[in-house]
Amino acid sequence: MVDPIAQKNNLVAAYSAVVQWSVSRPFWQRDALRRLVAGALTPSDLEQLAELCLQQATTGRCENFEPLSEDHVPSQSDGGISTELSRISQVRNVNLLAADQELLFASAGITVVYGDNGAGKSGYSRILKQICRVRGKINSILPNVYADAAGNLPSAEVAYNYGVDELTHSWQSGKLAPPELRQITLFDTSASNHLLTEEDDVAFAPEVLTLLEALAKACGSVESVIDGRVRSLHAEQAALPRFIEGGMVSAQIKKLGADGCAAAINELAVLSDVEVSRLSFLGKELEALRQSDPATKAKLHKQHEQQLRPIYIAAGRLAEALSDVKVQQARDLIVEVSEQQKAVEADASLLEGTSVEGVGSETWMRLWRAARAYSQDQAYPHHEFPHVGAEAHCVLCHQELQPAAALMLTSLEKFARDESQSKLDVLRGRAKKLVTSIREAVENNVPRAGSLAPLGETYKDLDEKLARFGEAVRARTDFVCALLEEKTALDAALPVVDWRVSDVMEDLRAASDAEATQAEELIAASDPEALKKVQKEYEELSDRALLSKSLAVVIGEHDRKVQVQALVKAKALCNTQQITIQVKKLSEQLITERLKSAFQSELKELGADRLKVEIAKGDARKGKSLHRLAFSGVKSTQRLTDVLSEGECRAVALAGFFTELSTSTDGSAIVFDDPVCSLDHNFRLKAARRIALEAKNRQVLIFTHDLAFVEALNRYAADSAVSIAYVQIERGAGVTGLCDDGLSSLGAPVKERIGKIKVKLEQVKKMYDSGADAAWRTEAYRIAGQLRAAWERAVEERLFQGVISRFDRPVQTNRLRKVSVEDDDWDTLESQMTEISRWIDAHDAPASAGDPAPSHDDLRSSLDSLELWGKQLDTRAAMTERRRKKS
Repeated sequence: MVDPIAQKNNLVAAYSAVVQWSVSRPFWQRDALRRLVAGALTPSDLEQLAELCLQQATTGRCENFEPLSEDHVPSQSDGGISTELSRISQVRNVNLLAADQELLFASAGITVVYGDNGAGKSGYSRILKQICRVRGKINSILPNVYADAAGNLPSAEVAYNYGVDELTHSWQSGKLAPPELRQITLFDTSASNHLLTEEDDVAFAPEVLTLLEALAKACGSVESVIDGRVRSLHAEQAALPRFIEGGMVSAQIKKLGADGCAAAINELAVLSDVEVSRLSFLGKELEALRQSDPATKAKLHKQHEQQLRPIYIAAGRLAEALSDVKVQQARDLIVEVSEQQKAVEADASLLEGTSVEGVGSETWMRLWRAARAYSQDQAYPHHEFPHVGAEAHCVLCHQELQPAAALMLTSLEKFARDESQSKLDVLRGRAKKLVTSIREAVENNVPRAGSLAPLGETYKDLDEKLARFGEAVRARTDFVCALLEEKTALDAALPVVDWRVSDVMEDLRAASDAEATQAEELIAASDPEALKKVQKEYEELSDRALLSKSLAVVIGEHDRKVQVQALVKAKALCNTQQITIQVKKLSEQLITERLKSAFQSELKELGADRLKVEIAKGDARKGKSLHRLAFSGVKSTQRLTDVLSEGECRAVALAGFFTELSTSTDGSAIVFDDPVCSLDHNFRLKAARRIALEAKNRQVLIFTHDLAFVEALNRYAADSAVSIAYVQIERGAGVTGLCDDGLSSLGAPVKERIGKIKVKLEQVKKMYDSGADAAWRTEAYRIAGQLRAAWERAVEERLFQGVISRFDRPVQTNRLRKVSVEDDDWDTLESQMTEISRWIDAHDAPASAGDPAPSHDDLRSSLDSLELWGKQLDTRAAMTERRRKKS
């Protein structure tokens, strides 16, 4: 894969490489990179990032995270398309800034935004810090703290040019600016401190490396947030009951926080009714064992079991004998008896009218069977018996059969074949036998009242249940026997009785088993080892009962440990090793020897080359750049800010800023907010000259309150043939940020002052013409003062061509080549300054002096004279310079 840095060799490619690299980073780091591009992370950001980190650690995914993308990073294109600012307008809820102002910027050269402290410059620069690329901390913008602006976010309209396109960005606090606006770079105290005071080792690197260093720092911050949560969770640790060491509950308590532990704890905490009874019994038995002979008690329990077991078996027999199945079988048998009785009666009707006695008897049956055998074997072997067809004869009398005789033979055969009466007798015999067996079962097994009374009060309820069961047995027995003895209707219903035989059986079985178990345990209790086993069972059940009472606390502690483990896992996602590797790779590609050389050149331009500071290679750790600003030629690890003065630090920071600017592939604007803060006169001049030189290549915007710096900018802008525009920011009634083109008379050049006085004279002419003497006098004296300042400025700027300046310490002797002073200059100055001084002195003199205020024409005449004199001086200066060059 082609390295994008080597291919494009610019910061855009480096940003693109970071975007591609970030895809492999944890979700929260990708979101953090996006936020860091927009500015420093807030405590709220860190909390949100910690939540994303925790989500990924526990679920392997994240919801509602927005990763860094190409749309978030500066978009310096290979074609070098530049971005310049045009204006800031429609400002809302930004400090005390007035809402109806427009701050305009010249499209080329230098725009100086001048204003005294508290005038509102910082409000405008804070807006630019939100939308431009800036190092260091970016503070949020506050509305007017003296007004109720709740719910209203700071906002403004920012107009700019991107190449040939005129665009507008509706900025609102928290809203990411378009990538092209982030091509504009801003330098202020925060950016300076970022280069010089970031942690112990101050890293110098292009912003893309600073972004990764900020990510590494964010890792530490998020880790700190996570550590804080861990500490809070540790403080919430609950005091758990003391469970028996080595027991089942204790084993699970040691696993709190593990997968499946909560389910196991919940399961152990639930005791069945049997276990609850068992716990109660074991407690009592263990106590009793300490006070009595176990063998004697075991014998008693064994006797109880021997009494309960036969009753249980008997109840089972009764349940079997009188079950619903048996009752149905009895019904079925009686139905069969009834049907057979009907068959017997039907057969008997067929034999009515026979005159011979004994038909159907055993003797008769032998006779009939012999007749059947004779007919089938000899007389009519090919016919069914009896053969009553044509020409058939009776096998008994051998006479030809008449119809009546044939019918009689057929009826007798049917009677003999069905044996209906015999079947009926068999069925009734079965019914009688069943009645006998039921009565015997009941007689031998039905419980007697008070059967369990000898066992004591423990079985009182069961004894009563047995008595009800006995009554139900007798009632059911009477019904079934009556049914079988044909003493009740076939469709008669069972009597309504308490026939819960299964409940009785279960209670008897449980009671019998419990007595047997207790007997066995008591017998075993006489053995120390067996006693230990009983004791252990009791302790396990006791532990589980205690767990049940404290389940909420234990589960809460489990959940707390789960959270702690998740947080510890999340900390692993804060590792900076991969960030450090990427920083090392990028810094080796970006911090080249050319860049190091450029830094030295910038130091020299700013007059700080004597400081012997260099871009030095250092250790890579926790995402820090491999390069930093350090003293050259020494092993000292002291920070620059611990050794250098504030002014020297600012000069070094400016050198770093211009060095980084040299890596840009476009000519986008740069913004300075008080760039010469803490600089002495010499450094200030050097900075002004360097900035003026940079303004030949790009738009430069400067926010300052330093008039000496403004004067220096005027001079070096002229020397570099760079245009310079001025905007003055002033404070009004209850508002700041009032914008006015040009500077006040204190700092403006002569040409600008003349223009402003002309405008003012036009504005007040109606006042003069109307005869408003009092108002005119006030305005006239103010304009006269401005005129005198303008004449004085003309001496400095035009007559002496900037050789000396009130705000500049050195004398520019090389400018003397343009200077020539003639007697006419003296005459002009003498007459004008005398006249103007008379006007101003009259303003300050007692009222009795009586000197009138200057007229409108007087003021206009002096202004015209100044303008004409300035042009003459410029023409003469050019001629003088040419003449002296030739000589």
